[in-house]
Amino acid sequence: MKKSNSKGFMLLETLIVSSFIITILIFLYIQFVNLKTSYDTSFKYDSIPNLYNIKQADIFINKNYGYGKFKDDLRKSENNNYIEIYKNTCNISYFSNNISYCNKLMSNLNIKTLLIIDNNLSKIKLNFKQNNPYSNGLLKYLNTIDPILANKSYLLIAEFNDNTYSYLKLDEVEPVCRRANTLTSDGTHTFGTNTRSTLVPGMALDCKVTADGDYDHRFYYVTDLESNSDYAVLIYNNNIKVVSGTLSNDNTVAFAYDSSNENWHGPQSTIMDNLPTTTHWNNISLSNTTRAIKAANYLSGHIYADATSGGTTPTAFSYAGKAARLLTYKEVVTACDSNNTVSAPNSTGYLDNCTYLMENTNYSNTSNKYGYWLETPRSSSSDSVWFVIGNSSSRRLYNDGANIGSFFGVRPAIEVKKSDIDLK
Repeated sequence: MKKSNSKGFMLLETLIVSSFIITILIFLYIQFVNLKTSYDTSFKYDSIPNLYNIKQADIFINKNYGYGKFKDDLRKSENNNYIEIYKNTCNISYFSNNISYCNKLMSNLNIKTLLIIDNNLSKIKLNFKQNNPYSNGLLKYLNTIDPILANKSYLLIAEFNDNTYSYLKLDEVEPVCRRANTLTSDGTHTFGTNTRSTLVPGMALDCKVTADGDYDHRFYYVTDLESNSDYAVLIYNNNIKVVSGTLSNDNTVAFAYDSSNENWHGPQSTIMDNLPTTTHWNNISLSNTTRAIKAANYLSGHIYADATSGGTTPTAFSYAGKAARLLTYKEVVTACDSNNTVSAPNSTGYLDNCTYLMENTNYSNTSNKYGYWLETPRSSSSDSVWFVIGNSSSRRLYNDGANIGSFFGVRPAIEVKKSDIDLK
């Protein structure tokens, strides 16, 4: 018995010692792996020579071109949120006047790929995970960048020929729009809301529509862009006009939707002439300047169609060169009557819950016009178009064949990436 117990004790001792040694070896292995990873990272990421090289690329770009064009294109980038300015050769659309020198410089700096990214790093990484046009090493490097920094700044990202990486912080990204601190009032009505930290219809936003301007243009959130929920559709708080190329607020003037009284062509002539261009408002752009115009009617619900009784509506209506468009019937209904619980849109008071759409109309000042055009024609008619009416007794959507060749205001609707809206 004593001999058997002795063997059992020795076995137990062996197991304990073995477990202790294995634990030590695992600990040492983990430390070694962490040390090696840290060493590899310090060698591959943001080394001093690479930081110097990417700074030289930045100096070349900034001195000869500036970053204005790149940032403008980033704002228009619907899906990727980055611009490739070099991948084995310089992007000819940016460096066409200096392509030979650009290529030679990038080669001398050992750069294989050079990107400019905006402040939506998380979306870029998601896109790269789904369809990566670059190396896995670049994606791994993007995962090491401080997300707080990336959410505030444009970044210049370089992948070098020896599979090392570096970035350079460019200017901080200013939001296009910010939640308004105060609400506007006409003395009787207060317009919109600013008490929420999320976008809700009527959220008052002050927007910077010109790159060198201030946050001095008031807009209201209406709804998400139907084709891309990353964008918010905002409506301006004034009607506008363009005279000799100069844009100004004017709530007393109005224009014809289509003087021919045919509603299936989309907004014509003076309507388009009086929308702000990308020169007027150069800090914003439409996500897509080509749109399909849908007709609409109200028949125990909201019916949308590709034609009116007069003809087929455009499938590729162009807002080329415009920074804004007209709001649509569907966008108004989505914001004001998404559950289809209110009376017909052309009934008095239909927009009682959306009085922010009435600011600077006859509703708030009797010297102003009654309202403004929507993009949407009426499907069951050949000469009717929907428009917003705002006066003291009639807050509604309306359509009237007698008025299509008559006059209502032009009120710009813009599309802004939600990542470019600060609600803090």
